[in-house]
Amino acid sequence: MLKPVYDHSTGRRVRPELVEPNDFVIVHGLLPLHSKLARACFDVTVFLDPDEGVRRRWKVQRDTTLRGYTRA
Repeated sequence: MLKPVYDHSTGRRVRPELVEPNDFVIVHGLLPLHSKLARACFDVTVFLDPDEGVRRRWKVQRDTTLRGYTRA
Protein backbone atom coordinates (compact mmCIF):
# COMPACT_ATOMS: atom_id res chain seq x y z
CA MET A 1 0.00 0.00 0.00
CA LEU A 2 1.27 3.49 -0.78
CA LYS A 3 1.09 5.99 2.08
CA PRO A 4 0.70 9.67 1.18
CA VAL A 5 3.50 11.93 2.46
CA TYR A 6 3.15 15.65 3.13
CA ASP A 7 6.29 17.81 3.13
CA HIS A 8 5.80 20.56 5.71
CA SER A 9 8.78 22.54 4.39
CA THR A 10 7.15 22.99 0.97
CA GLY A 11 3.48 22.61 1.86
CA ARG A 12 3.07 19.95 -0.81
CA ARG A 13 2.62 16.23 -1.06
CA VAL A 14 5.71 14.34 -2.14
CA ARG A 15 6.35 10.83 -3.41
CA PRO A 16 4.29 8.29 -1.43
CA GLU A 17 6.03 5.68 0.72
CA LEU A 18 5.43 1.95 0.45
CA VAL A 19 3.97 0.39 3.61
CA GLU A 20 4.18 -3.40 3.82
CA PRO A 21 1.47 -5.43 5.56
CA ASN A 22 2.45 -6.59 9.04
CA ASP A 23 0.87 -8.03 12.17
CA PHE A 24 0.75 -4.56 13.70
CA VAL A 25 0.64 -1.22 11.93
CA ILE A 26 0.74 1.98 13.97
CA VAL A 27 -0.83 5.02 12.33
CA HIS A 28 -0.66 8.46 13.90
CA GLY A 29 -2.39 11.75 13.22
CA LEU A 30 -5.99 12.91 13.08
CA LEU A 31 -6.75 12.35 9.40
CA PRO A 32 -6.89 8.53 9.63
CA LEU A 33 -9.86 8.96 11.99
CA HIS A 34 -11.64 11.59 9.85
CA SER A 35 -14.07 9.40 7.91
CA LYS A 36 -16.23 6.50 8.98
CA LEU A 37 -14.76 4.37 6.17
CA ALA A 38 -11.19 5.04 7.35
CA ARG A 39 -12.08 4.34 10.99
CA ALA A 40 -13.52 0.97 9.95
CA CYS A 41 -10.03 -0.11 8.83
CA PHE A 42 -8.71 -0.15 12.41
CA ASP A 43 -9.22 -2.80 15.07
CA VAL A 44 -8.16 -0.44 17.87
CA THR A 45 -7.96 3.35 18.00
CA VAL A 46 -6.59 5.57 20.74
CA PHE A 47 -7.13 9.32 20.86
CA LEU A 48 -4.94 11.37 23.21
CA ASP A 49 -6.38 14.66 24.43
CA PRO A 50 -3.56 16.30 26.40
CA ASP A 51 -3.74 19.62 28.19
CA GLU A 52 -3.35 22.63 25.84
CA GLY A 53 0.06 23.56 27.32
CA VAL A 54 1.42 20.04 26.80
CA ARG A 55 0.08 19.96 23.24
CA ARG A 56 1.73 23.29 22.41
CA ARG A 57 5.10 22.11 23.79
CA TRP A 58 4.86 18.91 21.72
CA LYS A 59 4.09 20.89 18.56
CA VAL A 60 6.93 23.37 19.10
CA GLN A 61 9.37 20.53 19.76
CA ARG A 62 8.20 18.62 16.67
CA ASP A 63 8.22 21.66 14.40
CA THR A 64 11.65 22.92 15.49
CA THR A 65 13.40 19.54 15.49
CA LEU A 66 11.75 17.69 12.61
CA ARG A 67 10.32 20.34 10.30
CA GLY A 68 13.01 22.99 10.40
CA TYR A 69 10.81 25.79 11.74
CA THR A 70 12.09 28.39 14.18
CA ARG A 71 10.53 28.79 17.61
CA ALA A 72 8.99 32.09 16.46
